Amino acid sequence: SIVFFLFLDDAFFKVLRQYTLQPCWSLSAMPVAFCFFCASPDIFHAPPVTRLHNGTRLHDRSERDVYGLLIDAYRLRVEDMYNIEGEADTDSIYGGAANGLRGFQRFLERVALCPGLLPSWWNAAKKRDCEGLGMIPAQWYDLGSAVEKSDIIENYGDPKFPMQLRMVAE
Repeated sequence: SIVFFLFLDDAFFKVLRQYTLQPCWSLSAMPVAFCFFCASPDIFHAPPVTRLHNGTRLHDRSERDVYGLLIDAYRLRVEDMYNIEGEADTDSIYGGAANGLRGFQRFLERVALCPGLLPSWWNAAKKRDCEGLGMIPAQWYDLGSAVEKSDIIENYGDPKFPMQLRMVAE
C-alpha cells in the first residue's frame, strides 16, 4: 500500500482542527508528520480528550512515549500536591528525597490497578525500564528534577497538555 505524508506548519493545523482531525502529539514539541491514509499509531492518534475518556491515552504509543507520559503525569501531580495542597510525600523531591523514584513506583502501582489504562505490552520489565528512564540525570524525564505547568506546556507545545497529564494521573 502507498502511504502519503504531509509535513505541516501551524497554519495548516488550524485548518485541520476545523475538521476535527488531530495530529499525533508525541514527546516532541511539535508533530512531525500526519498521515491521512493509514492507521499507524506512530503517526495519527484520536484526539487526546477522546483517548482520555475511553481509557486509551497510553495505548498505541511507543514504549518511550508511554514511559515519558507516566513520568510527567507523576511529576506534575507531585508539583500540584506541593503548590496547591501544600503537601509533599516524604519519598518525593518536595519531601526531601534525592529523587522521586519511590514515589513514582507507588504511582505506577496505583496506575496498574486501573483496568485498561496501561498498554497490553506493559509488564514488570517495562515498569523497570520506565523507572530507569526517570533515573537518568540531566534529561527531561529526570525524577530528580521538578517540573512546572509552564515547563510541560513548553516541552509539549500544547497549553492543554498539563490537564491531560492530570487526567492520566487521576
